[in-house]
Amino acid sequence: MTTSRATAILTAAVVALIVGGTVHLVEAPSTFEDATYLGLAFLANAAASVVAAVLLMRGSRLGWGLGALVAAGSIAAYVVSRTVGLPGQSGEEWLELSGVVAVASEVAFLVAFATVMPALRIGRAPHVEMAATAA
Repeated sequence: MTTSRATAILTAAVVALIVGGTVHLVEAPSTFEDATYLGLAFLANAAASVVAAVLLMRGSRLGWGLGALVAAGSIAAYVVSRTVGLPGQSGEEWLELSGVVAVASEVAFLVAFATVMPALRIGRAPHVEMAATAA
């Protein structure tokens, strides 16, 4: 993987995490009105997104795993909340703008993650190549 490609993928992943986390942080107050656990889950999502983004920027492979867990979990919760529903939740629309933005950012992160998976398996994540050229 070239350095410029690795930088682009890493940047896209970090931005996707920050966007998704920000949407959840902004929406958290209204989710507390539906159910306390939903508000807490939205805050946890925002915090985990920031932690994953920071880990990625510091070159930790753990950031990729945490980010994938947050993104995949968020998408699953989005689908469940709009199909069978979640306890204490009022009905949600599929195409609510904040939800669409969050899911789009989570999908973008998962695409970036899938792109770097082969490099992660052999220990050559994008941060390794970027650090070598930055020195």
